Amino acid sequence: MKIPAILLPAALPEMPRPVDLVSVETLKSLREFIGCDLLERVRLDSQLEEIETNGVLWIDEEGRCKNSPQINIRASILAGTEIYGNALLCGDSGVDIVGLNLPNTAKFMLCLELETMRLFHEIQTGRTSIGN
Repeated sequence: MKIPAILLPAALPEMPRPVDLVSVETLKSLREFIGCDLLERVRLDSQLEEIETNGVLWIDEEGRCKNSPQINIRASILAGTEIYGNALLCGDSGVDIVGLNLPNTAKFMLCLELETMRLFHEIQTGRTSIGN
């Protein structure tokens, strides 16, 4: 059985993309997609109505401590706090890792990209402290 999720790369030129986690080795596949050894589960705290979802982010627990840490603007928007490195957006059952259930995945991804571009512009022009 496969578990649908969305990979949110830290590098902005890379686009988010749907991925399937293999349920038998879910934690192993999470670590492989993210590129880490230690996983951290982060609940979503987005202030955007358009991107409310019942999901969780799985991130590199040591992302901020790595050489040249790269902020993940998309994941930071969803978490409401700074996230570093790649992230996976999965469904949340409260205990288990489950498939992401979005009523309109295309609308979700478009809203997230628009907010990402807005926030990236603010970072570049010095109008926000995120990423500094």
